[in-house]
Amino acid sequence: MHKYGYSFLKDTIPGNIVGLAHIIANLKSREEFRKLQYSETFESLRQKAIIESVKGSNAIEGIVTTDDRIRDIVAAAVPVTHDEMEISGYKDALNLIHTTYMDLDLTEDLICLFHKTIEE
Repeated sequence: MHKYGYSFLKDTIPGNIVGLAHIIANLKSREEFRKLQYSETFESLRQKAIIESVKGSNAIEGIVTTDDRIRDIVAAAVPVTHDEMEISGYKDALNLIHTTYMDLDLTEDLICLFHKTIEE
């Protein structure tokens, strides 16, 4: 039979850490309220962030296209060139992260999946 030790409970948590945890929880609840209150604005900002991330990350790789074309690809337009396929793949990998981040474990297989998604 396994016996659990609770000696860690004797250690005190510094007040500043408790205070910061409270501030973070408070900000998180405010964020959720604001998301509900201004859902269209949040969605617009999220879309803008995705487009900028796709644009910037692909530019690092030397893949450049117009802002309009990136916007179209992010909105599910069919990629025409190899570069556009990589842009679309990055968008798909980013979408996977955004939609399943709570369930993702950083493993070699996950990284390989991201690379495969980008290359498809």
